[in-house]
This record gives sequence, C-alpha cells and structure tokens, in this order.
Amino acid sequence: MKRLHYFTLIMLTMICSSQAADNGTITFVSGDQEFNLPESVARRFMGQWIEAKRRVGVEPNVIRLTDSIEPDTLEFLVNMMRQADAILVDQPVGREGSYRKLAESEIFNNLDLSELLTVLVELDFLGIDERIQDAVSLRIAQLLIDDKNAKFQDVEDGLKKIIGTGVGGESEVDVVEKLVEQILLRVVGQSMFLLKRLHERDTMNYLNRLSGQKYYDRVPGPSIRELLIHDLAPQVRVVGYRLWFYLDEENIVDIDGYNDIPNIEKVVGVQLNDNQIRSIPKDLKLDKVQKLNLSHNKISSIPKDLKLDEVRILNLSNNQLKELPVLVMPKIEALFLSYNQLKTLPSMNYQNLKSLNIVYLDKVQMLDLSNNQISSIDKDLKLDELRALNLSRNKLEELPLLVMPKIEGLFLNYNQLKRLPNMNYQNLKGLNIAHNDLDVLPTMNLPSLRELDIRDNKLKTLPNLGAEDPVTIFWKGNELTAEVQDRFPKGSEFIPAF
Repeated sequence: MKRLHYFTLIMLTMICSSQAADNGTITFVSGDQEFNLPESVARRFMGQWIEAKRRVGVEPNVIRLTDSIEPDTLEFLVNMMRQADAILVDQPVGREGSYRKLAESEIFNNLDLSELLTVLVELDFLGIDERIQDAVSLRIAQLLIDDKNAKFQDVEDGLKKIIGTGVGGESEVDVVEKLVEQILLRVVGQSMFLLKRLHERDTMNYLNRLSGQKYYDRVPGPSIRELLIHDLAPQVRVVGYRLWFYLDEENIVDIDGYNDIPNIEKVVGVQLNDNQIRSIPKDLKLDKVQKLNLSHNKISSIPKDLKLDEVRILNLSNNQLKELPVLVMPKIEALFLSYNQLKTLPSMNYQNLKSLNIVYLDKVQMLDLSNNQISSIDKDLKLDELRALNLSRNKLEELPLLVMPKIEGLFLNYNQLKRLPNMNYQNLKGLNIAHNDLDVLPTMNLPSLRELDIRDNKLKTLPNLGAEDPVTIFWKGNELTAEVQDRFPKGSEFIPAF
C-alpha cells in the first residue's frame, strides 16, 4: 500500500462524470479506477459527504478523489466499509456500537504499522464513521502492545511522515501538528482501553514500556458509553444489602451511557466524584438513589428538572457552579456546595435539611457553603433542623436573621460583614466572625455560647451576649478594653493570639 501525500489533495472535484453511477450505488473514483459501494452502506459511514454531494447537485452518486488516495488504498477502504456494515449492521450510527469485532477481523491481518496509520489518516480525512476509526486505532494499539520494541513515538513519527510530506509554510505545519495530535491521542486512548481490559494490573508497566505517560496525560477521559463498549464499566455492587454504583477517580468526562448500566435503576448510592464531568443529563435514572456524590468535577449547571425524589445526601462541592436552581428534593437532608462559584442561593424549602455539607463532629452536622462568592442570603430560607452553618470565605456584607432554632455552630469568618442581626439562638455553642469589617456587635441572646472568634475586626467593646457558662474568646486584631471581661461569666478566657 503506497504512502499518500496528504496536502496535495483534500479536494473533491465537482466536474461532471461521463459515466453515471447505477441508482442506489455510490462510486468512488481515484485516477482511472472506480469502486462501487451500496448507497445504504456509504450513507451509514459517510453520511456528511453524501449529503454535501446531494446539495451541490453535481455527480451526486460519485465521490471523485483527485490525486489523493491511491487506488489500492481506496479499494481497501471501500472493502473495509462493506465488512464494517456486515459487523455493525445492528448497531446505531455513531460511536455507540461496539467496534471490537471489526478490529479483530481478518481484513487487517497483512497490514503493518505504517499501512494502518495510512488507513487511519485517510479515514480521518474522509470523515468516515468514528467507530471504524476507533477499530483501526484499536488494531494499532494491539500491534504496539504485542511488539516489545514498539513505542508511541513510532506512531507520532509515522503520522508526521504520512501527513507532512510536501507540507510547506508555517500555518500548514501547525495544521499537521494538530492532525497528528488528534489521531495520535485516539490511538493512545484505545491503547489504554486495551491495556485496562487485558492487563489491568500491569497497565502502568506497559505504559512505561511504550513511553506513553506523556501522551496519556493529554488523552481526554472516556465517557461511560465508551467504558460500556469496552466492557470496562464497573458493575452495580451490593454494599450492606443495598445496591451501589462506584465510578470515581476515572477521569470520566461524560456520563452518557449511565442509564444503560445493568440494574442502575435499583441503586441507592452513586459515587461519580473526582472525575472531569461537565454536565448532568436531566433524564438520569436516580429513581431510588438516596446518596449522590458528584463532587470534584467540572459541573457548571444542574438541570432544574433533575429527578431527586429519594435523594437524602447530594454532594456538589468542588465544581464550577455559578447558580443553583430550585431542585425538587422532598427528602434532602444534606447538600454539599462548598468550593463552587455561587454568588447567591435560591429560595429553599427543604423541611428535612439538616446540613449542607455534612461533617460529623460528635454527631454535629455542618452546613457548608464556604469558599464561594455568595453576597446575599435569602432571609426566607427554611432551615428548621440545621445544626451548623458554614458561610466562611464568601462576599457577605450583611446577614439576615435566619430561622435556625437548632443551630449549634455558625461560621461567618473571612467575609466583608459590616453588621450582624440581633441573634437569638438558644443552642448556639460556637460563633466565628473573624476577619470581617465589624466595628460593633448588637445585643444577642446566646445562652449556650462556649466559643467566640472575633479576630481581625475593628471592635473596641463587646455587648453582653447572654452566655450562661464560661466562654473562650479569640480577640487578636481588635482593641478591646478591660471592662469587656465583666460582661462574660466568671472563668471565661480571653486569648489574644491563636
């Protein structure tokens, strides 16, 4: 199979053919050679090209490749599409069908690495269905893994030689580099799937042997659909007599295919944290899910009609959320939202909510919205069962008087607070208002108060806060006068440094 000269071609001629194609057949022409393919097969794998020809109206049943693909290469591609059609006949168009059978077919048996790379470049050029491109990439991956002397660098060098022949000019060199990168990473991605399926315990050893770490770091993560195709998607498993699904720390970028995981509709817990997920489909099957962990991803929005009827704990911390819709979560008890880009919150009416970002400290549950950009809080938030609220490291200048009858810990440090409401929280044990812009505190009724952190404000005095037992007060960065000590119960400690 001859090497092609990629940049001397890349044009379909629009000249009328003297030889009309038979109805229902697409004719491929290279030089003086013609190869016919049933139109249904051509449409299946080259639909965009066929439609483009139809719109132009010139030779709608002829794809004429001028000085581009060598006849023997074109013949191979046509025969490969025939075989792919027979193998993938029951699979939907696109990447959803399995292509491993095609990769294992005899059509590739006599091709070496350079010839396979030539085929892959042509497939990319012609825009032929990605399943066929993935099948060839998988075949190349198998060749690399079987050859003890092979390295991914061989693929990169081979692609540059095939694509770059005859290239001149800096802009075209950039185009070559992008094409090489695109095709190379497809091969590396298929290699990783193959290694994980066949040599899971030794994947890193093979990767090191192939000198592939520098390439692997640039490969986009897979989707759940791709894991299913490669039989790599984890199975639903039993944990404590209940079904859970774990797919954390797998660099997943897309959860398309989640609904097709066997028994997924029966799970009560889902772990998809520490991936690269960017979006959540609204039709996600979460009918029985009580615990859903989506933390440490790249999620920027949540669909408002996501069904979360049974969810009790939802973790969305460490994402890129700028706003949160009003979600229907009648049973929610814990919602993790820290380390996002939230600027405000919607009105919530979660009667069972006990925490936002639960942290268990002697059974204390902590509501954590820290490290966002929140500048206002809805005064009508209903937080009847809340035990602890963390709003530290936001942009609050004031705080409304929230109804939190069971609140025990309130963290407001590192904001821009200039005033506080007249708090009357009977169970509040800890109040942290350090690193704000407060110059005065209002009278408060906090009979259970045990610890107060007021560091780095502009306070010169403190009111009677109603504490009934000794309080530990951290006051560094203020100018408190001595008489303040008389306003707290005997035994209270004033600690100037921390």
